[in-house]
Parts: sequence; structure tokens; C-alpha cells
Amino acid sequence: MAQNMMVAKTQLYLVLELAGSEPTVERYGALFDPQIVPSLLIVPEHDRKPDAAALQAFVAVAQHHDVAVLIADDVELAAETGADGVHLSATSGDDLLIERYRAARESLGANAIIGGDAGFSRHDAMALGEAGANYVAFSPRTGPAADQSISPEDAQRDMVSWWADIFEIPVVALGVADEQTARSFAGLNADFVARKVPAGLSPADLRDWLQSAHKAVSSD
Repeated sequence: MAQNMMVAKTQLYLVLELAGSEPTVERYGALFDPQIVPSLLIVPEHDRKPDAAALQAFVAVAQHHDVAVLIADDVELAAETGADGVHLSATSGDDLLIERYRAARESLGANAIIGGDAGFSRHDAMALGEAGANYVAFSPRTGPAADQSISPEDAQRDMVSWWADIFEIPVVALGVADEQTARSFAGLNADFVARKVPAGLSPADLRDWLQSAHKAVSSD
């Protein structure tokens, strides 16, 4: 995931949720393939501060293999670990997404990769794009601003398709649970499809899962 985020086809945007310990190179080495994993989002636990030094070492190896690493929501941790940027998650009734984006940009600088989840808000999505976000993301959310006549999943597809058809800034489909859904977003020309790395896989099983996930979105 280069800083300008320009892509030619749908790619994976992997989400690695921390659970009790920081990721190790030995366990997650399969992820260090920029042809399959251009970008990796690390999601810290809500109730535990990660070991910044251990996480920094993991980030450095990923970057050495040309895999960009983002941290979810924690600008300070992104700076401390040398990550490439941050992803800003959406929150219920979030009217401050653009302000959070501007604060992150001011803190991390012009070269950082910063994108955010606009949820079901076209206004937030366009505001992010106009402010200079490197990507705009949509998730299958519900809430008072959502169209109650369609499912959250169909609403997400509508948002991704709308953005992909009109705007040049890359679009990320978040919360994609399976390969069939991943293929559908690739068919809508999503630039990135976010898949959560399954917990507890052996290195060999992770490699197999990754190949399958890549095949689902790739035209190769």
C-alpha cells in the first residue's frame, strides 16, 4: 500500500487483531508478501496497552518486505512503533471523523497513510476525500443514518460501488467475512477488501488461508 494508495486491481487489506500478545515474525511470516499483502492493519486490544518495542520490531520486518502497516485509531502508538499510518474506525453517531482525521494528519505528517471508515455516510466519505485521506472505507453498519429498507451488507455494497464509480481515491470494503463476499466486492471494483486474519492458525495453515483469500479477490 503505497502512500498514494493507487492500485490497479482489488487487493487484500488484512486486519490483525491483537489478543494477549504482540505478533511474531515466526508466526505471521506468511503475511510478509507485498504481492499478496500490500497492507496490514493492526488492531490493539481495548483494555491492554501493547508492548511498543515488540510491536515496533514486527512493524520493521513487515516494512522491510514492503508491507505497509497501519494501527487502528492510536496515533501515538503508530508514531512510537514507526508504523506507516493509522486507520480511523467509525463510531456510533460519529460527527467528528473529519476532525480526527485532521488531528492524525497534523500529528503524523503528510507522508503517513491515513484513511477512515465512513460507515454509511456519503458526507463523511466526501469530507475525508476532500481533506486528503489516502483511502475511504465503508463497513456494514446500522444506525439512524442508515437506509432501513435494505440490509447493512447491501447498503455497504451500494456505498462501495458508488465511490468506486465516481472517485479516484481508493475505497476499502471493511468487515468482509468470507470469500464469496470478497469476490462480490472485487466485482464492484473495490480497491481493497479487508479480511480479518483468523486466530490460532499455524504458519502453514495461515499460508494456505492467505493464498485462498488472495485468489478470491485477484484476477490472476
